[in-house]
Amino acid sequence: MGYDTLRAKTKGWEHHDGSCDKCGLQAIQDEKQTLFLCPCMQMCPLRLQSANLFQDLPLAHKTTVNQTGAFYFSQAGSEDVFDFFQRQTNDSYRFFVRAYGCFLYGWLAT
Repeated sequence: MGYDTLRAKTKGWEHHDGSCDKCGLQAIQDEKQTLFLCPCMQMCPLRLQSANLFQDLPLAHKTTVNQTGAFYFSQAGSEDVFDFFQRQTNDSYRFFVRAYGCFLYGWLAT
């Protein structure tokens, strides 16, 4: 993802507290929050489209948000973020581009 677009990184020059502007959790918008924890309606369907990338995470932490099966996770660790970024496949690159578009431009999952 474009790390310099996440609010945790831009708070110094954009004068905000770094919390996610996509959801109401008031969590710091960093890589872990955007990839796994953010329940916003842009990211949940995007995760569903790329569900194969998330199959190694514990299902106990997976929360489905609606009847479509879109989801987010209630917990994730730093090692999950590291492992996720280690995957270098066409699917993971496609997911990163779409996630980047979601957080930078407000794109919807399509």
